[in-house]
Amino acid sequence: MTFLVALQGVAGARPLPREWRDVRSWVLQMEQKDLEDLSRCGKDLIVIDDLWDRLQWLKGEEPPSLTPSEVSRIQSQGSLLVAQLSIGEAEEFRFYWKAEWPQVRPPWLRQPDPIWPGVHGVAFWDPAWQEILLGRPNGYLERLLAKGYDGVYLVGLQQWQLSRAERAEADQDLIDLIRGIAARGRELRPEFGVLLQDAGELLERPELLEAIDGACTQFVYHDLVGNPRHESNTIRLEAGLKRLRQSGRLALALEYSMRPERVRFVKERAAALGVIPIFTTPELDRIHFDP
Repeated sequence: MTFLVALQGVAGARPLPREWRDVRSWVLQMEQKDLEDLSRCGKDLIVIDDLWDRLQWLKGEEPPSLTPSEVSRIQSQGSLLVAQLSIGEAEEFRFYWKAEWPQVRPPWLRQPDPIWPGVHGVAFWDPAWQEILLGRPNGYLERLLAKGYDGVYLVGLQQWQLSRAERAEADQDLIDLIRGIAARGRELRPEFGVLLQDAGELLERPELLEAIDGACTQFVYHDLVGNPRHESNTIRLEAGLKRLRQSGRLALALEYSMRPERVRFVKERAAALGVIPIFTTPELDRIHFDP
């Protein structure tokens, strides 16, 4: 059974709820989080992983996840709190992982990622994988909703590009999955937000823009080590961010340059587009860098 149902719940030109329209600052932190630092950071939007520190898994420890009271504490100063959710990759440190999978691999599970330990690509269109994400009452999405998160930040979208060779419908499959997540989230909480990371040319699809509240693009102006991108690449990525703004969605940029002069350059250029950039480390282990 597929869980991509009730998509009419996200049809039409859905305006952003007021709290999402009012976002002017944001932060993304995945590792070495501190409850008090996050609750006092003063950002309109906070994007985190539900695990306190995924690096513990690499040390052979089980990383604890946030509790509902900790979620509420971070939100206490008025910030929207959004949890990262990988829809294109399965991760060995998540609640759903089964120890036997590497030996008895489910049909939807791909080989391990050669760079990121514990990460595997998935056939995101497979109903069994979608049940992990959207099943009731213990699917990944509903677990995050039960804790009180204001939305999800969907990652792992690069699997759609990697899957095009084997599946002609990969683009539409991913759009349908995202729309299904949006419909399920808003069925339970009408103002539930859905943000994407690195959606590429899918941002040209109106039916996707209608379903989401915004998107973030990495490496618009710099690569992972802070070197400037070629101008043609920057213009191409800026075009997707412009489409977001024209559709009334949040347009976010994630940059890894730490040089003050480059930060000023990005801020000026992004401001002209209505894009909200942040500057951080590749390890995503700090709240913000702003010289």
